Amino acid sequence: MDKTCHSDENKKWSALDSSNPHPSFKNASVSEAAAQESKTYQISEESITIVDSADVEVTTTDTKAA
Repeated sequence: MDKTCHSDENKKWSALDSSNPHPSFKNASVSEAAAQESKTYQISEESITIVDSADVEVTTTDTKAA
């Protein structure tokens, strides 16, 4: 006499049930490998022309933010 009330084939996965692993762990064709790449290029150009001036003070700031 079989005392099992249900078969494992009909058992649905539950995150709260530690006795039943996630279905993707049983499938060898599932790949969890990943690659990520990020490239950021920031270019700035500045031209200041001062003509016919005396006692001129110029201050510049080049700010780059990603």
